Amino acid sequence: MIQQARLVRTLQQLVRIPSHESCGEISSHVASEIRRLGIKPSMDRDGNVVARIGSGQALLLNAHMDTVGVKDYRDAFSGEIKGDKLYGRGSTDCKSGVAAMLEILRILKENPLKKQVIFAFTVGEEDGNEDTDGAYNVAKKVKATHGLVLEDAVKEDGSIGIFMGCKGRFVYTIEVLGKASHSGLPEAGVNSIYLASKLMERLRKFKTTSMNIPGCGKVSSYLNVTQIEAREGSNIIPGRCSLTVDYRALPGDKETIVRRKIQHICSAVLGNSYRISLMKLPKEGYIESDAEFLKLGRKTIRETGMKPFTGLSFGWNDAAVFSKAGIATFKMGPGTTGQDHKNPEYCWIPGLVKGTQAILNVIRRWDAQ
Repeated sequence: MIQQARLVRTLQQLVRIPSHESCGEISSHVASEIRRLGIKPSMDRDGNVVARIGSGQALLLNAHMDTVGVKDYRDAFSGEIKGDKLYGRGSTDCKSGVAAMLEILRILKENPLKKQVIFAFTVGEEDGNEDTDGAYNVAKKVKATHGLVLEDAVKEDGSIGIFMGCKGRFVYTIEVLGKASHSGLPEAGVNSIYLASKLMERLRKFKTTSMNIPGCGKVSSYLNVTQIEAREGSNIIPGRCSLTVDYRALPGDKETIVRRKIQHICSAVLGNSYRISLMKLPKEGYIESDAEFLKLGRKTIRETGMKPFTGLSFGWNDAAVFSKAGIATFKMGPGTTGQDHKNPEYCWIPGLVKGTQAILNVIRRWDAQ
């Protein structure tokens, strides 16, 4: 059984270790906690920590140790408990998952399995880049039939989700080209901000796509302009204006096709007065088709007294990395939905406990098959 006091204390310890700029300290802490159990973890030069228990057919558990930044967030590392909530950066995203994995590892150490569970504590998930996201490196080195990524899936209404996939993410930079001039002679220039505003109006009408996914219903893609910048000076008609366009893609959407559609709009509004480029490597979404494992997850959620629901994650997560590597991976974690990246951020303690118990139940039932 899950020991609530120990689980909560573990999460407090993790929250109190800053990991938004570097994961060195938290990686060492996690590795030390694993060694206390008499298990020898491996740690690569980036700080990814991997531990194994049991042997044979493997189930992968994953949670990332890094967090988003803490700008304007007072007491970001307090780990303070108010009522039934534990506060602090990463309390939900995704140190709740790290704490759950350590708790499960402690329990399984005392109650051996017939099969194997691989615990992958990774870094760099929030960076969103393949060269820094530890899940890519781990996925190359581990072999498992199934996996769970312990990102937030608990709702405070008493339900837990098991997510069968996620949307992809394509991020573009569009450089709008005008003509710079003195702000006292605006007729001598072409204001790139004004051109960009016309483009943004057209992008707001971008025709996105949708699909029906069994168990999820209708799911749509989204296009949003999320950043705009023109910094030539307060007394200069700007000759250049940069837009960041964030496209949340459906599973199966191809980046080249999406970019072609955006280029068509840019050309219609701006002619040749623009440049478009990928800001980051495209991240494709996915849908996991293993219905039996999904059914197992829903059953184990009910066993905790919580209600299961099925969904497709609106944000990209590392489950897509492991799925692409051939591991049937779902997202199901003890963090509180809607709390990731918020100031302040909290984890609902009853959900932390129930969510961790549900994951342990999945392992037990999977091991018995």
